[in-house]
Amino acid sequence: MNHKLSIPYMIVVFFFFLVFLYLGKEKIDLLLHSQLEEASIVRCESKSNQRMEANLPRNEFLSYMHIAETEAGEIAEGFPFIVSKKQCEEAIGKKVSVFVSDYIDVPSRINTFFNFWLLPYLSFYLLVVMFVAGLKGRVPVSVNLLLLIGVVLYLLEFQ
Repeated sequence: MNHKLSIPYMIVVFFFFLVFLYLGKEKIDLLLHSQLEEASIVRCESKSNQRMEANLPRNEFLSYMHIAETEAGEIAEGFPFIVSKKQCEEAIGKKVSVFVSDYIDVPSRINTFFNFWLLPYLSFYLLVVMFVAGLKGRVPVSVNLLLLIGVVLYLLEFQ
């Protein structure tokens, strides 16, 4: 059976494609303009985020990220997704590889799956699943809009 994609569905898929490009741009820049070097995790830094709850004032919460340093003194950051300070501090001293950027506007990043590849991978996976499911006519547009809103809100928490 041949299904046509509706205009609202194509818009949702297009927005997921834009999310994928946004998440992948930094990764592609780092892959093209950086060197992979060995480093060790030297500390954890906290990042304060604000969450808006229904009818409640803004609620602050902390997430932690690994900071790694190479032998040459280059600093690389992880992604701020670690909730527990203890869990973050357990990795101090661990050896990791980092992408050291040649450009000032592209920060150096730790090269682990969770720190570097997870969000682009998830956005690509959702994009493919949504497109294929839409071609087969199995996913209502409202479900995709909820997914899109969830992804955008998740990304905005870490900006």
